[in-house]
Amino acid sequence: MLGIDLPDLGGLDTLREIRRRRPELPVLVYSRHAEDPFAVWAIQAGAHGYLVKSGPPSDLIHAIRRVIAGKKYVTPGVAEALAKAVESEGEGALSRRESQVVHAIAQGQTVSAIAGQMSLSVKSVSTYRSRALKKLGLNTNADLTRYAIEKGLVD
Repeated sequence: MLGIDLPDLGGLDTLREIRRRRPELPVLVYSRHAEDPFAVWAIQAGAHGYLVKSGPPSDLIHAIRRVIAGKKYVTPGVAEALAKAVESEGEGALSRRESQVVHAIAQGQTVSAIAGQMSLSVKSVSTYRSRALKKLGLNTNADLTRYAIEKGLVD
């Protein structure tokens, strides 16, 4: 099992590294984050399943058994999020980096802090922010924060 909230190297980056080093190792992501968009990112990064910690314990047991058996585990909510991601892959869909920047801004982080955490330049983070604003039809960081709250991207 892997949590997404890891210090230094993020959980999704850790997942990609695990997949690179041990592709045969089944990984179940167990997270406090809402299924949409985090589950989509985790599955795209190579997770065999995604489970939200607020779910019933029986789901955890079922998910572990499926993943150990070499199968995938997704809840109906994850399936819905994956279907939405496939539908919206065209114009207007946020890239993973754009979504990460939106999430960080919604948590109150500055562009400089985000740049440091993501190992990017301030200019790159600003570009991701600008692209997200344009794609979402928004204007300000407050708009991004409201969007993130409505989508359940932040607590």
